[in-house]
Amino acid sequence: MLGEDYDKLPAALQDLHMVAPRRNWCGEASIQRGRGVFASIAGWIGGFSPESAQTRVEIEMIRTPDGETWIRKFGSKSFRSSLSIGQYRGRAVLMEQFGLFRFAIDLSRDGDRLRFPVLAVHVLGLALPKLLRPISETSEYVDPEGRPCFDVRITLPIGGLVAHYSGWLEPETNANRSHFS
Repeated sequence: MLGEDYDKLPAALQDLHMVAPRRNWCGEASIQRGRGVFASIAGWIGGFSPESAQTRVEIEMIRTPDGETWIRKFGSKSFRSSLSIGQYRGRAVLMEQFGLFRFAIDLSRDGDRLRFPVLAVHVLGLALPKLLRPISETSEYVDPEGRPCFDVRITLPIGGLVAHYSGWLEPETNANRSHFS
């Protein structure tokens, strides 16, 4: 989807997104949750993990005929999403399906980072108005140790912070295997 920009990404990010036919990753993350009523409701609906200074992360990525399925496990909480290439206002975008929610994401390279801003959100096929649409400040980058890292901050125009989680990943090996063995 990124075309030539994919080749300009750091090798660790390119490796993270090589899903053929299945990849498992593990690492650690910190999770911060919003405190307000709207943030709590949105966090519950979104299935975000509870707040934690440090939690184990496991990700299983599976190539499918339509794209990819990602199963993310933060501590004991897991969630699944499906990713595919779709169209939004006449251009190619990353589409991510979480349960009843479908997100149109403007995947782009920004220097050595990948950015994932949300352009639109649909629930049961109906577009959410901008006032209710989550704002995603999400990026992937490589840390000084050469590991792919993620930083995901989700806010609401009314309600503020829903969740902020950040951490690092490494390919799963026999030495660090847990859930997906």
